[in-house]
Amino acid sequence: MDLSWNLGDGVSIMVANFDLYLARNVKFNNSGQLTSFDVVEEPQSKELLGFENFVINDEISDETYYVIIRFVEGSLDADVFLELSQGSQHGSASGHVSTNYVGRDVYYGPISKSGNNFSFR
Repeated sequence: MDLSWNLGDGVSIMVANFDLYLARNVKFNNSGQLTSFDVVEEPQSKELLGFENFVINDEISDETYYVIIRFVEGSLDADVFLELSQGSQHGSASGHVSTNYVGRDVYYGPISKSGNNFSFR
């Protein structure tokens, strides 16, 4: 799982900081906004600079997960790009995150795990 971002032409990605988590027990309100979740201890990526990535170990329990993207800090809006793969299966998601989301979370999912297989949209 890889997360990268673009802050605009000629702007270094180092001007913003995102973290990447795997979560379970994810809850949403009636508007589809994320309200609560439990962070899975491993994997997570909390690099201070540059892009984020992690590999989901196939030894974690069979259940439904979400990827949580936390906009830790930054003074510019960002276009974010999430890439996922398992074997020959590939997926991606992208979106625009405004500075109103600094300190908040956005999500991708669900990702269902069964045995050694993951399914995602």
